[in-house]
Amino acid sequence: MRAIGLLLLTASVALADQKPGDPGTPEFEKAVALVKQLGSPRFAVREAAGKQLLELGTAAIPALAAGTKSADEEVRARSRVLLPQARAADWKRRADAYLAHPDCKHDL
Repeated sequence: MRAIGLLLLTASVALADQKPGDPGTPEFEKAVALVKQLGSPRFAVREAAGKQLLELGTAAIPALAAGTKSADEEVRARSRVLLPQARAADWKRRADAYLAHPDCKHDL
């Protein structure tokens, strides 16, 4: 019984340390699927995927970084364009949070 309790505690601590863009999280899986859509033969699908990736924010950064190494040229090109935009949006979000509450702990 102790072993099961320790295992559950360890698993919950590991999950608590995960951030939205970390592999294995639902946000990461969604971002990976959207990055694949950047190579769709349909322009509208590619454009929608790019927009959704930027809306995901921080969670999209690891998937976009991986997309820059894709075998698909369209995925690589679009990921290269979107990655700096996603990083800039992430920094803006964090800077805004800091400026709104400079006395709190932040991840700058």
